[in-house]
Amino acid sequence: MTQMVASLSALIMSIVLLVSGNAFLMTLLGIRLSIEAVSPDIIGWILVCYSIGFVLGTLYVHKIIGRVGHIRAFAVFAAASAVAALLYPMAVSELFWAVLRVISGFSIAGVLVVIESWFSSRATNTNRGALFAVYQIVFYSSAAGGQLIVNVGDPANFMPFSLAAILLTLALLPLSLTRMEAPAIHQVDR
Repeated sequence: MTQMVASLSALIMSIVLLVSGNAFLMTLLGIRLSIEAVSPDIIGWILVCYSIGFVLGTLYVHKIIGRVGHIRAFAVFAAASAVAALLYPMAVSELFWAVLRVISGFSIAGVLVVIESWFSSRATNTNRGALFAVYQIVFYSSAAGGQLIVNVGDPANFMPFSLAAILLTLALLPLSLTRMEAPAIHQVDR
């Protein structure tokens, strides 16, 4: 089991960076919208757009993964999420931020499908439970840790958003540099 986790270390490091950056961004957005004096009801609607994008992602990302492969799909989804993080402070508009939340949700769904299919392809019947337990521990620890970095800068300026984008972009490096074989791609209808 230890050897299996070690062989997935690049994937695990990408998870840590990606989930930390995403959790940090999710916490930051609520704070920033409050600073901008957006009503709590509107904040709720903007933030729920992430879930809408996530659901759409679960329905469609498999087509992208099937066309370009796991590593390229991971890069596309992580990059899109990072770009969205950089766009938030450029225009504080409820509609614009809602659209960015949909894009973020779609992108994170795509990344998680890549990650979880990668774990599934490496798991055997004897280690599947333990492997996914490690994945869950890493995921939730990273989410909690990401929220703790919300005090690194003033949420009213661009710096925290840039930091979130940096974490999301850094998630590309371990997986992009790995020699680990990606899961097999099944043909999808174009």
